[in-house]
Formats: sequence, C-alpha cells, structure tokens
Amino acid sequence: MPTNNPPGSGIPDVFSLRRLWIVADARLDNRDELNEALQGAGSPMPSEVELLALGYERWGVGLAE
Repeated sequence: MPTNNPPGSGIPDVFSLRRLWIVADARLDNRDELNEALQGAGSPMPSEVELLALGYERWGVGLAE
C-alpha cells in the first residue's frame, strides 16, 4: 500500500509495484510532465514515488535521463 508523506518531511514514502519496491523522500520538479507522459493529459496526479515506480516500469534506468 502506498504512503504519501510530504516531501522533505524526513519520512520516506513506500510504494510497491509488482516486484519493485521504492522507498524515497522525493520531490520531482517535472511531476506534471512526467505524469502526462506516463498516463496522459488530465490524469489524476499520483505521489512522487508512484510516478518513479511507473516511470521505472516503462523506461527502466532510462527514467533518469
């Protein structure tokens, strides 16, 4: 089950997608652009760690490029 703690709170978010686990205290500056690329315009905004998981699932390590 995902958690959604405020970025910078010092409390990491945890998200599980299939066999991928992400634990992060993350802030993505391009959330809107990334969400649109992953889910399409007008889609609900997931948490940063959910976006990281979805991006990694789609692009692998290329997500960081």
